[in-house]
Amino acid sequence: MENQINDLLKILGDKNNIKSLNHCMTRLRIEVKDPRLVNDKQLNSFTLAKGVVVNGKNIQIIVGVKVKTVFIELSNRLNNENSDEQKSKEDNLKKRSKMTFFSEMFLPMIPWILLTGMLLIASKIYYIKDIFYLNLLKGILIKYFPVPLGYSLFKYKNRNPLIGLMFGIIMVTLNKTENLILLIAGFLILMKIEELLDKMIKDPFKILLVPGLSLLLSVGIVDILLYPILDIFLKEILKFIDYIFIWKYYPILAFLFGISYAVLVKKGLHHILLFVDLQLILAAGGTFLWPMIVISNIAQGSVALGISFKEFHAALLAYIGITEPAMYEVNLKSKNKFHATLISSGIGCFITGIYKIKSMGIGPGGLPALFVVDRSFLRGFLLAILVTILTGFLLGFISKRSSR
Repeated sequence: MENQINDLLKILGDKNNIKSLNHCMTRLRIEVKDPRLVNDKQLNSFTLAKGVVVNGKNIQIIVGVKVKTVFIELSNRLNNENSDEQKSKEDNLKKRSKMTFFSEMFLPMIPWILLTGMLLIASKIYYIKDIFYLNLLKGILIKYFPVPLGYSLFKYKNRNPLIGLMFGIIMVTLNKTENLILLIAGFLILMKIEELLDKMIKDPFKILLVPGLSLLLSVGIVDILLYPILDIFLKEILKFIDYIFIWKYYPILAFLFGISYAVLVKKGLHHILLFVDLQLILAAGGTFLWPMIVISNIAQGSVALGISFKEFHAALLAYIGITEPAMYEVNLKSKNKFHATLISSGIGCFITGIYKIKSMGIGPGGLPALFVVDRSFLRGFLLAILVTILTGFLLGFISKRSSR
């Protein structure tokens, strides 16, 4: 690993060219000072990279499950400097754009969300759906999700995660867990109050007063001031979404989502939609986005399979919701192949729009989603999946021939 980190630093133009560094579940995200110092050819052939996305000074290296190890090793190398420049760099490493924050804040929650989705699937299987402990665990995961959410948000922002955890418990106790907008606003207010009190109150009283006062003030603001406003706000948003869902042009919007989702994945912004999915499930009992995300994932696998049967393993992984091998190792190798995935996804999503398909939960983003789609939508969802597989395979085959 040490040699590979050394190689990566040379490729990026040395450690002095790195302005900021962070990561998500599979990607290393780097902002460089001068993109001209980056060796693009060597970057694309870097041994740890399953794919590379470059947008000016911003570089995303798709590493996979080892991304955290690579991030830690690279961070350690960057932190071995002793200078004012390094202090400035460390400050930059801690910064997150608002868009990145909303994209990444649910990342630590993904195992929780996936487990909840799989339990929702299990609860629909005849032989095990009535198992007491299975249903007990499912109920706990759904009810208490603000608790780990608070913990992960505060840890992400380098604040005391136990304060976020306590705020989540209080929100569950007050039965204010269906409005994610309220929850996120509450967590952000709590962070700000805790930060201000931490500066105002001196030791030795800080450790005694800051956590309790922060929680007391933020809960009061959320419960008394924000809840009435944001409750009405959420209801109006849900009314608007219901109107869009029954609008006669909704299938066109679904098509547009289908041709756009993979672009969000490419830019690393797709985790934002977890917020929307969770909110719709909590407040409206189902989400129309998750079935379309599933269709986009299946399109990635189908196009890869159409390009070559040797990509069967990558296609199989995409069919169960793991799209990195198909997307980054196959489909993003040329514009024709990637555009084929967008068209196939758009066609499949258009069909989900015609049948008004909703998912009652979220989980693995592939064929297992058949179990979390309500049975009344099952026939339409199966049709959308089959059409996506066929069009994806055909377009993949055509894109392979046109690229020769």
